[in-house]
Amino acid sequence: MVKSKEEAMRDFILNHSESLFTINGYKNTSMDMIAEKCEISKPTLYNYFESKSSLFLELFSRFQSGMAEKSKILMAQKK
Repeated sequence: MVKSKEEAMRDFILNHSESLFTINGYKNTSMDMIAEKCEISKPTLYNYFESKSSLFLELFSRFQSGMAEKSKILMAQKK
């Protein structure tokens, strides 16, 4: 499946913000830090995510989906 430019940029931002949230925690990670890590302007960041909480929720949702997929694979294996 080919991603649109917007989907690719959202993934790029999520990938870079994940490491910041992991290292600094939610409270100590700012949108300024995320924009700097992604080497984009803060207004550009807000074009893709309306808030830090919406960005974090999408990151969490992606994590949950990955865990669900891995669980399905493990459950399908013969024991």
